[in-house]
Amino acid sequence: EAEASYRQVAAIVDTLGQSESARLAHARAGIQLAHWGNKPPPDADDTLHWGLAPTGDALDPAVAGWLAEQLARRAAARGDQAAALAQYRAAATAWRQSGDQRGLASAVTQSALIATELHDPDARSLLEEALQVIGSATVVDKPRMQGALAKLLWPAQRDRARALVKAALADLSESSPDAADLKQWLKKHESDR
Repeated sequence: EAEASYRQVAAIVDTLGQSESARLAHARAGIQLAHWGNKPPPDADDTLHWGLAPTGDALDPAVAGWLAEQLARRAAARGDQAAALAQYRAAATAWRQSGDQRGLASAVTQSALIATELHDPDARSLLEEALQVIGSATVVDKPRMQGALAKLLWPAQRDRARALVKAALADLSESSPDAADLKQWLKKHESDR
């Protein structure tokens, strides 16, 4: 169904004479992604880039960001967190180039959360960047990022870690598992002093 919809969009855009547009590139990539479903081949990124820019030209950053994010979601759904992290990082780079702050916030947030799960050495810097990019915006994953960063900062930056946990708890439901986890973590580490 999705493949048929993307084919229809591609036909319309092509009929309008926009054969070099980002919309057509999105539609063509969507056709292939829908065809592959949740299990694209290992060389999907290269295959799609070659198919969309056969002469080796760079893809429009908006298309490259969307494409990398789609591949990242599929990798995460398969449980391949390392591949998902690489694709989210690529998406963040592309969104940054295109100036799309919403796409950038999404990609950096997902990169940070996955990097934390994988104990990646860049987890802290990614969490810092994600919290800076989203700023004061209400983002579903913001309390998780604040909690993860607090844990990475402890014990070197206790005051900042406490402030991050308090900010996360302010945004979480009192009865949520994340709130209970953060309260327990804070209580344990406060008593270790």
